[in-house]
Amino acid sequence: MYGRGRNNVEHLGDWLIDQFPMSRATDDAPLEIGPETGQVLPLDHTIQIIQRHKQVYSARLHPLLCALTSAELAAYAEQPSDQTPEIVSGKFRSTLIDIFGRSYPEKEFFIVDRDAVIRYKARVHRNVARVGERINNLLCNAAVAVA
Repeated sequence: MYGRGRNNVEHLGDWLIDQFPMSRATDDAPLEIGPETGQVLPLDHTIQIIQRHKQVYSARLHPLLCALTSAELAAYAEQPSDQTPEIVSGKFRSTLIDIFGRSYPEKEFFIVDRDAVIRYKARVHRNVARVGERINNLLCNAAVAVA
């Protein structure tokens, strides 16, 4: 699917998933995250706020990614494309397919499959580690060739 048959292409997934610990939400009040960026808080505070809510609706991709590690229900509003605002970017759809093997209808809450999120986190972690190993090997080989 990626790299058109090349064996040196690795689909990493979204690296940011590693920053969000798996947890259980405790707040029944729904959280809505709009497309605008509001007050900028330190990342750990933002994660705590998002992960506290059992039900999260987000118009921003990475807050939704964070919510998937804790929320019971999630929903999203697709973002317009930067180049063509009348066309949606498809970022949410792609990410949901990456994580769950399917997408969900926009603006409708879906039950978060925590096992799928755990598998995705592990897959991304492995993929990034493999790329790190590949880069390390390339650098080691380049150093040997120069010497």
